[in-house]
Amino acid sequence: MRIALATTPQSNFKLIGRGFKLYAASFKQVFGLSLLLSLIVFMPRFIAIINPQDIFSSFNNLNFFNLFLILIEIIGLFVYVAMLWRIRCVITDEHESILDDFKIASQKILYIIGAAIVYTLILGLLFFATNYILNFIKEIQSSNDFFKWSFLLISTYYVINLYVFYLFIFYAPLILTENKGVFTALKKSACLVWGNWWRVFLLMLTPIVLYISLMIIVKSVFHINMNVYFLWPNESESIFAALLNMLIFAVALPYAGSVLLLQLRDLELRQQL
Repeated sequence: MRIALATTPQSNFKLIGRGFKLYAASFKQVFGLSLLLSLIVFMPRFIAIINPQDIFSSFNNLNFFNLFLILIEIIGLFVYVAMLWRIRCVITDEHESILDDFKIASQKILYIIGAAIVYTLILGLLFFATNYILNFIKEIQSSNDFFKWSFLLISTYYVINLYVFYLFIFYAPLILTENKGVFTALKKSACLVWGNWWRVFLLMLTPIVLYISLMIIVKSVFHINMNVYFLWPNESESIFAALLNMLIFAVALPYAGSVLLLQLRDLELRQQL
């Protein structure tokens, strides 16, 4: 089933509807990749639940846990790219094997990692700039004034982080589907989102709403304690709850990829007007 690309800009409501159509059309083909990706990203959570002790403590000098998390992120990014490509193949009505998806991902992953590093460096510069300004304010302001200024500055820092995240959200699909380079993809993503930030933000919230809604329904049915993926597990979360959470996450992920690709197409059409 081919999902024809739009030829004119669509409202967010129409994009949500098209997103669900693409999600339904691609679900069987991408769910295996989505489940694998969910297993990878939930791995640290499973370890924390099965063994609450710091099993990496003996590797502190090597910062082993941080290296483990970086490895998990790279492997997860690789599978994510393969999943995006498979959704793109549904859009274009191409039939490829899983091996073909991984082959394309292997060709693009270094560029996408490079763009992710540049993006991380931008956030790092924002962090160090915020710390520098905080230390400067601390030296020249009283304790009460420092509290007010620091609260304002830290709040601004998180707002800017959120803005930058969505500003560059399309760099991976641009590299993957349009063969853009690292800086070209980041620049084009920023240009597309600029002036459309709220549109992008609200639409890309819908996969999160879907995931949380499914989780609330499952929690109500099974009466179990689950934390959303973006939070660290609490002490009472069981391995069964985490596995169920992982499955819900895997169900919602293909919709996120579908919306991302359709939103990219919509922004490119808007840029042509």
